[in-house]
Amino acid sequence: MLDESTYRRIKKEYGFPAYIFDSDRFCENYRLLTEGMSAAYAPYRAAYSYKTNYTPRIVSLVRSLGGMAEVVSGMEYALARRVGNAPENILFNGPCKGEDGIAALLDGACVIIDNEEELAAVLRAASAHPECVCHTALRLHVDIGSGKPSRFGLCAEPEYLKTLAARLRAAGNISFDGIQCHISGSRSIAGWESRAKVMLSLARELFPDSPPKFIDLGSGMFGRLPEEMRASFGQSIPTFAEYGAAVGTLFRAQYGALPVSERPALITEPGTTLVADTMQFAAPVTAIKALPGNDCAVLDASIHTAGVISQMRNLPLLVLDAETPRENLSFTGYTCLEYDILYRGYTGPLDVGSSVIFDNIGSYSNVLKPPFIHPDVPMIEYRKSDDSLRLIKRAQTAEEIFAQYVFEE
Repeated sequence: MLDESTYRRIKKEYGFPAYIFDSDRFCENYRLLTEGMSAAYAPYRAAYSYKTNYTPRIVSLVRSLGGMAEVVSGMEYALARRVGNAPENILFNGPCKGEDGIAALLDGACVIIDNEEELAAVLRAASAHPECVCHTALRLHVDIGSGKPSRFGLCAEPEYLKTLAARLRAAGNISFDGIQCHISGSRSIAGWESRAKVMLSLARELFPDSPPKFIDLGSGMFGRLPEEMRASFGQSIPTFAEYGAAVGTLFRAQYGALPVSERPALITEPGTTLVADTMQFAAPVTAIKALPGNDCAVLDASIHTAGVISQMRNLPLLVLDAETPRENLSFTGYTCLEYDILYRGYTGPLDVGSSVIFDNIGSYSNVLKPPFIHPDVPMIEYRKSDDSLRLIKRAQTAEEIFAQYVFEE
């Protein structure tokens, strides 16, 4: 969280509700992640997950810091190119790429193949464009016993994967660069060790003669959580250096004898890990109601603006300009949905006109906000390094929303 005077300044200059992005915090997160991972194994690359928060200012920062782009749609690919990424700095992932994926492939990006239909499309494109070198990887369905099996990727049975790899290599102008996985619900050190072991074993099977260009372990690390949130996860929260040591030790055992230039790059796809704690959402209290067994404060916000994490647990918050003591209030949103509850069990001062600032909302918040009831709100960047504020996303208008629709004359 920022200090109270900064929020008051933002409210005075731009008004609430608003998103607030702490760019210095984001850069610090990126530095700690890359240093922590690289200390144990090199080369390491962070491929930022655009879908988590594709705010142009954020993805521009990633590029300027030396990170890669991990995109899952033509829209995201166009953004990655627009902010200055070369195609070779982009991984095109996801289960439904369509023609956008083929266009990116022919542009020079690495397409991570999720299913056999995509593989067939890649082979057709490569055959039709012999002048192009097509960079590909295989997405593998790896189950490490997390209890949340993924729906993504190809069956990770070695002999089956060898047949797919042979088809790619036989094409002549397809470069089979690496392998990637997605693991759900396993952020522990043990979980990361397990995925690394499985992927390293598969890399030996699929690249017996020389190492792949990269092994991508996907996402799912804890970031730097606010203290109020740490206990709610019921487990130890590893540091980036601890993740790096656990995974890097295994990579070093397999490839450490090679010069760094000949080793496969270790790639992860941080999204929430980097961006969650760098954003806040500030909203005014518009009403306070005493209802039988359900006292609530209505905010000019919703579960859509506060992000996915607000539906899972109470977020850390700061309340400004409040005097009246309250007990066991729910903070509810402006929608007409009964489940639009942003916070449960608030006890403390609160009044109509107070401002509530929710922390840790950078992940899957503004990018998931639908044009439902209210247009989206502005986003303000704060830089502690020079104590500056600037608008990085203007408020959406109704005219912009309805411009997509065809009106009868």
